[in-house]
Amino acid sequence: MSFYLRQSIGFFLQIFPCVLLCFVPFHRKCFRWSYQTMRIAFIVFAIISSIVFPFCVKDSLFGLLENMSGRGNIYMLLVVSFMCTLYFYLVKEASVKKILVINLTLFYATTQYMVVNLFYPLFPIEFVQAEVYATPIFWLFVITTLLFFPIGYYFMNHIVREYLQEMNPNKMTKEFRNVQIITVLYLCMMLFYATMSKFYVENYWWLLGPPFLFVAAVLTVFYWNLLHESLFRQREDMNQRQLQIQQLQYKKIIGDIDTTRRLHHDMRHQLRRLYELLKQGQYKEMEHYLETLEQIVHQQESERFCKDSTLNSLLQYYIGWAREEDIDCSVDAYCDELVMDSVDLTSLIGNVLENAIHACQKIEKNRWIHIQIGMINASLAIQVDNSCDSIHFSRKKYQPEQFLSFDAFQSSDHVGNGLKSMDITAKKYGGSALFCYDEVKRTFTTRIRLNLNRELGE
Repeated sequence: MSFYLRQSIGFFLQIFPCVLLCFVPFHRKCFRWSYQTMRIAFIVFAIISSIVFPFCVKDSLFGLLENMSGRGNIYMLLVVSFMCTLYFYLVKEASVKKILVINLTLFYATTQYMVVNLFYPLFPIEFVQAEVYATPIFWLFVITTLLFFPIGYYFMNHIVREYLQEMNPNKMTKEFRNVQIITVLYLCMMLFYATMSKFYVENYWWLLGPPFLFVAAVLTVFYWNLLHESLFRQREDMNQRQLQIQQLQYKKIIGDIDTTRRLHHDMRHQLRRLYELLKQGQYKEMEHYLETLEQIVHQQESERFCKDSTLNSLLQYYIGWAREEDIDCSVDAYCDELVMDSVDLTSLIGNVLENAIHACQKIEKNRWIHIQIGMINASLAIQVDNSCDSIHFSRKKYQPEQFLSFDAFQSSDHVGNGLKSMDITAKKYGGSALFCYDEVKRTFTTRIRLNLNRELGE
């Protein structure tokens, strides 16, 4: 009886902390099931798999390895594979974030396993080989769990959680894929040596234990630097976008000042001319002059937003459409002729403004769209803000008031596919397309950056 109890508790101590660490970094809204239901389900599964464990390893049910430790590793691999599959389904987050958490958890489990194996040679080899969780090994797992789990929990809850909230997964996919490969190779190497070699080489772990500990320390530093770098990149990217918007606002202020000066200059000449005609009693000439001014004002109402003919035509069309829908529009566009495909420009601007107009059409009052377009060095920066009552987040993400990629939003009516099209166009020009919904202000913001130098081949 003590054998079965020790094997079950030992397996539970080795598997359940890892399961718990996988869910710690994510907010409760990121799960498909309720947090309480999911927690109970995984606890029950961990208990059942722990109870079944000693029955599967005592006799050679698998028929693959003669030693009990090998059968235990195979059973654990099957359980972990099932849990990882269920984990990927339940967590509504980007795959790269889930892979990162699994990698860190595997690293925790491997380090614990390595430390246990460093100390087991202190005990008689016959006694240790008798079962998977012999009494000394069982107590080593108890001690290492008490030592390592609080550290792992703190790291996942206070450090990894912060990185996952601010990290842009699209920028870190390649790096995390490399980390996944390194971690899996490290784990496989540990399992192979522990399972196949410890029975044939005397004092094996005393010989290779220190190098493994050194590798674990190096990987710890590597993980920390990777997370730090991802957060640094994200913040730098946000700061750069804020700088771009500030530069656009600065250009707008300068343009408004110049426009005001020109208006004052023109008005002064027009009033002087009207005063002269009135003083001379030339009323018909005054009437003709006023008609001419009206024609000029009417021509100005057709509004020339910028010097690029394609972009100006697109803005005239969509702004006219928006005003017909009683949508208040403001445009700040400062750019010369753009060196980019007119088809791409038409698709991009069309998707942005159509989405904005459709969102405003669903609102009874306070309909508005604000458009800012300008050149920042060699990049075309576009920001469109519009009133919006609600947005549909995809199941992968739910992070309101943060700038996210297109896949964070679910396609609904005209929204969704258009965002993906913007992202494709932006990436074609080496840029980016990010979107944000502010639930408090009821505002949807689109930010797009295009590197026009890429098109020039620079």
